[in-house]
Amino acid sequence: SKQYIDISNDNFINPFVNLALDFTYKISPEFNLTLELNNLLNRKNYRWFEYEEMPLDLVFGLIYRW
Repeated sequence: SKQYIDISNDNFINPFVNLALDFTYKISPEFNLTLELNNLLNRKNYRWFEYEEMPLDLVFGLIYRW
């Protein structure tokens, strides 16, 4: 459905596709490496009115579980 930006429902934001990948590698029972890639198409997507999503985004991390 359309996302409207005003109370009268006259203006809306166009729908978009945000392609993303998420990888997890288990090093040991306690440690995981993670890699997230967001907005792989590197488009200018607007989540809300004049609030642009980040361009190609890379997040790398280490998770420790005790």
